[in-house]
Order: sequence, then structure tokens, then C-alpha cells
Amino acid sequence: MPFHASLAELKLQRLQRLRELKEELDRLESDEVNAGKQDWADIARPEQLAPPGSWYVWLLLAGRGFGKTRSAAEWCAAKARRYPGARIALVATTIADARDTMIEGESGLLSCFKAEELRGRNEDSAWNRSMGELFLDNGSRFKTFSSEKPWRLRGPQWHFAWGDESAFWKDAYKGT
Repeated sequence: MPFHASLAELKLQRLQRLRELKEELDRLESDEVNAGKQDWADIARPEQLAPPGSWYVWLLLAGRGFGKTRSAAEWCAAKARRYPGARIALVATTIADARDTMIEGESGLLSCFKAEELRGRNEDSAWNRSMGELFLDNGSRFKTFSSEKPWRLRGPQWHFAWGDESAFWKDAYKGT
């Protein structure tokens, strides 16, 4: 009997050690994912930050490489953090543009958040690619839309919106 008890204890100790190692690995992976994420206010140029005061529209009219996408993504991320449960509409020329640039792009929303801020603490739980929805742990959510179907924005009352590349929206050049 003592032999079996010792064997069971040994297996339990190994299992506990494996759990500890798994937790450590998860922590290290999370640290690695978040290592390059700095506070935007510390690294942005002054003209890339939202203007102070009360305003309804912020137009970023600048050339290639200015950082328009990152500036807009960081502004949206800040609103989602500040107002838990916020609903933020993301409108692009096409759904593919919204997904590929505004969410998944190098300067998109996913690059703005640490894993701990995402629902389920990881991208797989937070980002529903097929539905075009990104969820934060604090209840804020982002939903992608295409300017090709503007009526789809009806329904939920959006607290904030980011319209990307509006000069290329179908209605922007209708009749020309």
C-alpha cells in the first residue's frame, strides 16, 4: 500500500509541476506578445494625437506614411478603454478593407491592445473575423461595416465611429 501511495503522490507532484510550467509559459508568451506595445501618447508625434476640446469630426488629411490608421486606431482604442461597454462602428470602403486594415493591419486595432484587454485575454476569443466584431474584456465592442451598404449601420446606437478613406466611398464620388 505505501508503494502505491508514493506513486500516486509522485504523479500528483508531477502534474502540479506541469501546471506551474504551463502557467509560466502562458505568462511569458503574454509578456512577449505585449513587449512591443508602448503607450501611444509616448511615441506619437503631436499632430498624430486627437485635438483637445469638444468636436464631432476629426479629419486626418495627410500623405502616405503619416500614421493616419494608427492614429485613428489608437483614438478608438482609447475611447473603448475609457468608456467600458462602448459600441464603436468601423466603416471602410469594403468589409475586406475594414478587416485587413482597421482591425488586422500592422497599425490596426489589434496592434493597440494588450492581450489582457481582449475578451478571453486572447485574440482568438476577442476577434470574430467572419462577423467583423472585436470585443474587449470591459464590454466594449467594435463592428466593421462597408460604405457600400451604409444602411447596415442602423440598429445599435453607436457611441463612436471611425470612417476610413472616405474619399473612396462609393457615395463620395457618385455622379462624377
